[in-house]
Amino acid sequence: YLHTTEEGGETVFPYVHVNVKPTKGNAILFYNCLPNGQENSLSLHGGAPVIRGEKWIATKWLRAGAFH
Repeated sequence: YLHTTEEGGETVFPYVHVNVKPTKGNAILFYNCLPNGQENSLSLHGGAPVIRGEKWIATKWLRAGAFH
């Protein structure tokens, strides 16, 4: 996260009941695929609305193979 929100803006993983508060300097690492390449449905996530303040993020994708 590039900025800490005053209220709201959590990254929500509903299938594992985890909410991550956006805090400047923190990061989330998760795998969206299983070792066999299948989609990991537990990685489903979304952003909760920001109530007060601003949410600034940067995303870095890591790939196991070539992207076509």
